[in-house]
Amino acid sequence: MAIEHPDDPDGPTRADFGGLRNQAVLAAALGMAYGGKRDYYDNFAWDRSPDVEDYYASFLRNPHANAVISIPAETAWRNAPEYVDEKTSEAGAETDFESDIADVVNSTRLWHYCKRAHLLSRIGQFGLLMIGWADGEDQQFAAPVDRTALSQNDPGDAIEWLRPLSQLSVTDIRWADASSGRWGHPEYYRIDFSDENDAGTAGVFGAGQREQWVHHSRVIHIAGGLLDDEVRGTPALEPIYNTVTDLQKLEGSAAEAAYSIARPGIHVNIDKDASLPEGAEEQIDAETDAYVNEFQPMMRTQGVEVNRIAGDQIDPEQIKQALIETLSESTKIPQKILKGNESGEVAGSQDLREFYGAIAELVEQVCDPQLVREFADRLIRYQVVAPPAGDDYDVEREPLAEQDELEQSEIQENRSTVVKNIASYAPGLDSAAIAQFIEDGEFPEMDDTDQPAPVNPAEDAGAPPTGATPPALANGGEGGSGDDG
Repeated sequence: MAIEHPDDPDGPTRADFGGLRNQAVLAAALGMAYGGKRDYYDNFAWDRSPDVEDYYASFLRNPHANAVISIPAETAWRNAPEYVDEKTSEAGAETDFESDIADVVNSTRLWHYCKRAHLLSRIGQFGLLMIGWADGEDQQFAAPVDRTALSQNDPGDAIEWLRPLSQLSVTDIRWADASSGRWGHPEYYRIDFSDENDAGTAGVFGAGQREQWVHHSRVIHIAGGLLDDEVRGTPALEPIYNTVTDLQKLEGSAAEAAYSIARPGIHVNIDKDASLPEGAEEQIDAETDAYVNEFQPMMRTQGVEVNRIAGDQIDPEQIKQALIETLSESTKIPQKILKGNESGEVAGSQDLREFYGAIAELVEQVCDPQLVREFADRLIRYQVVAPPAGDDYDVEREPLAEQDELEQSEIQENRSTVVKNIASYAPGLDSAAIAQFIEDGEFPEMDDTDQPAPVNPAEDAGAPPTGATPPALANGGEGGSGDDG
């Protein structure tokens, strides 16, 4: 992907984005040891500089790469978000903002396309969700959105289509200059609209239409794993690409080894004293080839001894388990989810809580700000929907983590213990309040008459209360048997 556009000499240059160059230098030094005498990447057949095409191919053909990219995205969008106006209307009815934006969400199947765009963004450094605004009959993708024409539509008709795109579809980027207010961000994307199967789209696009420049107002940019760059993140496969490659090698070699053991090699020993007729060697080659490649169960020989070459069977499970553990550590996806619950087991509650915590962070850092809120902000800014009645709107989701019956019973048992311990200090709690607390954890409010009396440790220990007058001694304290007596 090009960094600067040749017609934009005043825009940022590659030097302005030197992080990529520095990363390339670091990549070239990876795996070098013993003063350059040993190169682990060459030894282990690892790709030193994989690009988005390599990641995309792995996503399509490698089950482990597919899981690493797909599982977090699918989980993050499992529960659809909901736009909620900060100010509710009378009688709890929808506000104009909530009603308008619900029309847009339903008419466009928004969350379906958001999930796909997010998934595609994880393959490379970024992804796009292109928006087909209804701002004119002759749409010019290179032109900014015509807000006046767009605002004439009903909310449900303002968007004609949505299309998710991966980095692979972006062939060039023209960057905004420093005076535009978008310095360091794309101003235009050059997008290849063809599918991977070019033959299938040959008649769809006219001359010069397959690749077009698209203004940034017509796309939403999605990038996860951002470091020092606001535009290009870290591809999900980059940190574990070597591990995914090793898993592919292990599974392929294990399958080949199993095949080789099932069809063992053979040693053909021709007796040195045997007199072979003309063409016998060619016949032996043909019989051997039929046995090895055509699964012929026997060999016809004369004056030839055929011996089986047996190999040792190796169990790759321990090596595979170590590689799966590495994937799990890096991606925060529980091993049993990565392995597909092949034994019927489910991930433990602790594993799921940690996984859902990572997904919640993904939602907070990528899904909501870059897709959900950015989409709504554009609708408000382009006057497609009514502004929120309050100062802002919220994005609400159902929680991913659901407690099972065992966890719920343990929580309620703990709450019962709490009630028993505080009953003597809060006698005003009635049975209904206690039952409510055990059920939902909401401790009931108590008025002043229900509040327990303050406890004085000195009184409990038997000491006289503060300010109390001690009792008088008999005879004024005289004639006693004191120490001085």
